[in-house]
Amino acid sequence: MPTFKAKIDLKNLLDLQKFYKRAPRQFARASAGMINNLAFQARGEAIENIDDQMIIRNQRFINSRIKVQRARSGAISTQKATVGSVTADRFSGWIEQETGQAPEMTRSFSVVSRRGQRGNKVVVAARLRSASTFPTVDDYNIKAKDDDHRTMIFIKIMQRDQPRKPFVLKDKYKRFGIGIYKVLKRGRIKKLQSFDAPPTPKVRRWMEPAYKSVMTKQNIREQWARSIRHTLRLK
Repeated sequence: MPTFKAKIDLKNLLDLQKFYKRAPRQFARASAGMINNLAFQARGEAIENIDDQMIIRNQRFINSRIKVQRARSGAISTQKATVGSVTADRFSGWIEQETGQAPEMTRSFSVVSRRGQRGNKVVVAARLRSASTFPTVDDYNIKAKDDDHRTMIFIKIMQRDQPRKPFVLKDKYKRFGIGIYKVLKRGRIKKLQSFDAPPTPKVRRWMEPAYKSVMTKQNIREQWARSIRHTLRLK
């Protein structure tokens, strides 16, 4: 995640050198405030970049994943604020879009699992969760000449006895790969979730442009002035 540090030429900014000599503690508070202002500005712009460039299915999730670690008002040489996305289980923090690296995910959802629209959330039935149970070929005592024959019989059972109920194929069978499937109308079988890594997404930088946008001389001057006024309680 980008890090904001107080590495500014003090001689050219709002007589900061004099301020530092006269009130070093207040200066440290103002410095930390300035850095935090920049970090929160970058957070806001990063969220806007994500909104503009990606499909947003849950805005609350976006907002909760972009966080700021505040700078503390200690020694100026140690002050820093960090802003960026926070990873979680099955969530990389949009690192693939920022850098173009291959995703670490081992599963991907089909359009069918999103009710036919990529902008929709995945239906609960398509998610492989601990609370969800999906029939597999192992749940049935099927006599067959080989694994392919056994899988074929299992699919026919699902079409006949449990239409529209998601099930898992543990082995590849003809055009069907490993994943979660569902029987739709007229016995058609569609994949909901694939147990394969999704393709590498197109690079859509969201953090780097946000960082560059706020790290301008004019904006840094404005944030210094704002933080100093707040520290000294000036109008």
